[in-house]
Amino acid sequence: MKQTAVEWLIEELEMNILWTDKARKAVHKAKEMEKEQISKAFNNGFSTTQWDKIKENKAEQYYNETFKSE
Repeated sequence: MKQTAVEWLIEELEMNILWTDKARKAVHKAKEMEKEQISKAFNNGFSTTQWDKIKENKAEQYYNETFKSE
């Protein structure tokens, strides 16, 4: 799997800081924001006419196949 910028940052921070509940929440929010940005970028590559109904599912599938770790 590819690594996103946020995932890389998390790995770097885990080596150097003690995680607080506030930090964990901020990381979770950052990952959600990044996922949304990746999905929007993917969707922008589709035509905005006939693909509108399927592109949202395709963006989710693309994100999961490319970035989601198991």
